[in-house]
Amino acid sequence: MIDPKKIEQIARQVHESMPKGIREFGEDVEKKIRQTLQA
Repeated sequence: MIDPKKIEQIARQVHESMPKGIREFGEDVEKKIRQTLQA
């Protein structure tokens, strides 16, 4: 199992690397990334 803190860190890094226009979807994108990593 992946450490939840590591998942949070990866989700944040992916989110921050996205263009600003995509980042505006912010929380929804982060939720989807977390769900994918936890699957």
